[in-house]
Amino acid sequence: GVATSPSSGMESMMTISIIDGLRQVSGLEAPIFFDTPGRSLDEDHKQAMLNYFWKDKGQQFLIFAHSGEYRVEDTVADFGDRIAKAWELVWPGDYRTCRKCQSEDIIHSKDKQQASCLSCNHKWDTSVTHTEIIDLEV
Repeated sequence: GVATSPSSGMESMMTISIIDGLRQVSGLEAPIFFDTPGRSLDEDHKQAMLNYFWKDKGQQFLIFAHSGEYRVEDTVADFGDRIAKAWELVWPGDYRTCRKCQSEDIIHSKDKQQASCLSCNHKWDTSVTHTEIIDLEV
């Protein structure tokens, strides 16, 4: 059918479908790269997309997801046996727990340049423009 006023999630699914259709009819075996594939999808469609692309053994599938797009722990738990390698990139301002004591009692300065842990008094600069690369266990 024709989508007359597709939502942004529908547009994402249509784009992914076209790209995968071209991949299948071309017969080429190449890595699949996705940048923010779940940005406009509900949880059921995100899960369906992961299940669909991970059904083929040996297919290289790379996801570049943004914060909150996929739950890292859930994805690793559900697909860990099919993931060769996984990393999470975290900005200093993204921390929801203290990196020193893991407490959730964090406050940010008024100018959003620094965060402090109320439990252990650890402080970190949140204005830093670099990421921490976390190698995930799969």
